Amino acid sequence: WAAQAGGAAWWWAAPGRRRLAEAQLEAALPELDAQATTRAMFEHLVLTGLELARFDPAVVQPLPATSTPWGGGVLHVEGREHVLEALAQGGVFLLGAHLGAFELALQAEAAAGLPITVLTKRLRPTWLDDLWRARRAEAGLRLLDDDQALDGVRRALRARRCVAVALDQHANPEHAAPTTFFQREAATLRSVEALSRRWHVPVIPAFTRRIRPGEHLLRYQPPLLGGDTQRFTSLIEDAIREAPAQWTWLHRRWKGLTLREPRRSPSGSPGPPGW
Repeated sequence: WAAQAGGAAWWWAAPGRRRLAEAQLEAALPELDAQATTRAMFEHLVLTGLELARFDPAVVQPLPATSTPWGGGVLHVEGREHVLEALAQGGVFLLGAHLGAFELALQAEAAAGLPITVLTKRLRPTWLDDLWRARRAEAGLRLLDDDQALDGVRRALRARRCVAVALDQHANPEHAAPTTFFQREAATLRSVEALSRRWHVPVIPAFTRRIRPGEHLLRYQPPLLGGDTQRFTSLIEDAIREAPAQWTWLHRRWKGLTLREPRRSPSGSPGPPGW
C-alpha cells in the first residue's frame, strides 16, 4: 500500500520525468500501455526503496545458499555456480542493468560472501552519497569511482573479484560504441568489451526481477568469452522485456534522438493514476 501511494504521488509530482518515461516506452515497446507501465515503474522504484530500508546484512546466509533472506524478504539465486567456477580461475565482469532490485541483489550477494566491486558514480547531494556508500560498505560491497576505474578494475580482477558494471545508460561518445537498443541507435560504454578481450576476462550477465513484494530472483547466465558490446546490449534488452515496468525508464537512454510526445486521452490529460 505504501509503495502504491508513494508511486502515485511521484507519478503526479514529476510530469517531466513521466512524459520522458512514457515517450521512451512508446518508442521502445509500442505494444505496451506506456502510461500504465510508467505508473507501475514509479511504484516499483518506491517499493525497492522500502525493501532496501529493511535490508539487514546480519541475517544473510553465507555462500553457497541459493536463497538469501534479508529481513522481511528473500532473494532466490540461480546460476551462482557460473560465478564461483569463474572466480576459481580469476576475476570476472558482472554485466548488469538498472533492472529489478539490482542494488538489493548486489548487497545481498556481497553480504553472503561474494567478492563484488561496483563501478559507480557519486550522487548528489553529498550527504546522500555518503549515506549510500556507508550502506553499501556495511553489506560488504567495494566501490570504484569513474576517476579510479582502470587501475581499480585491474586490481579487483587480479584479486579474483567480481566487477559489476551496468551498461544500460547513455555513454559519452568518446567512451561509447554505437549499438542497437530496442531497434534504435544508442551509445553504450565499450570498456567492458575492450578490457575483457585484452585481459581475457569472462563476462557473466546477471539480472534481477521482482517476483512479488519482498521476493526477488537473481539469475546468473553462463560466462561469455569474447562478447561484444552489441551482444551485451541485446542481453540487457531481453532481460528488460521480461519485466519492462522494473527498468528505470527515467534515464535519457537515447540522447540526440527526438522523441514524440506520448499519446494522450481525448481530453488532453494523461489520465488518473488508477491505483
